[in-house]
Amino acid sequence: MSSETTLSASVDQIFESVTASGIFVFSPSKTTIPYVELSDSEKDAIDDYLGIQLDLLQYQSDVLYKIVKKQVDAGLVEKAAGIFKGKIQDKGTFTYPAQPGQLGVSLLVPQKGTFTYPAQPGQLGVSFLVPQLVNYNQQAAPTGYASKDTWLIPTTAGTPAYILGNSSTYYMTSSTPGQRAMMVIFQDGITEVGTTPSFRQLQIQTQLNSSYGPMGLEPFVDVEAERGKNLYVYPTPGAIIVPYDVGVKLLAMPYRTNPNGEEVRLVGVMLYEYNFFSQLLW
Repeated sequence: MSSETTLSASVDQIFESVTASGIFVFSPSKTTIPYVELSDSEKDAIDDYLGIQLDLLQYQSDVLYKIVKKQVDAGLVEKAAGIFKGKIQDKGTFTYPAQPGQLGVSLLVPQKGTFTYPAQPGQLGVSFLVPQLVNYNQQAAPTGYASKDTWLIPTTAGTPAYILGNSSTYYMTSSTPGQRAMMVIFQDGITEVGTTPSFRQLQIQTQLNSSYGPMGLEPFVDVEAERGKNLYVYPTPGAIIVPYDVGVKLLAMPYRTNPNGEEVRLVGVMLYEYNFFSQLLW
């Protein structure tokens, strides 16, 4: 498959090599979706960025390093990037300005966009998740986080805490043309920092299927992932892909109340069109 061609492929087919590595993928997309095989230069750009981050992560948390590296090595991010590129190419809503040393196209031809590192105007980027990317619009895409700029989620014992979405609204990444994005939360990529875990149950719902049952968490989730680091890792049903065209709810049941919020960080990446993250955010 060429990076210039959008093809339809089944989700199972796209992630076949990933699941063969023991990584499950929870994707709310339809069974057959647009997909583009990335060029070698795009794969290199993504690998360069992830490699820099992983080099540091291995010194900060050996547990998270192993979790993330296994999924990166299995090609999870590259496959997800191919889905994202296929989706936006299939829409064809904005055009590509010719650049020196590149090919020009007619204004009637949709921009395909290329993953680059660092991200360039008119191109596609990848970034590890930070609160501002997840909480980019608390009205249109609500989360349970206390504000746009924090990983703190206030909890009330016995009342579901929504990490993504709320009781009435599904969460989607940005769908604004030129600013579209897609989130990938790594398998076991929900972490809590600073206290023992607040949750013993997790649940995912999507607009395509709101009947997925919750999952109970393993009995030693409250044991530090690494001694002395106050880091706790929640098991998830797989890597969670959150697109801009199908809503997702990610919720958990807290057993204690903390109006100040528990620090629940999402470990994953955002794939995006340049204008979604073209400057420092606050």
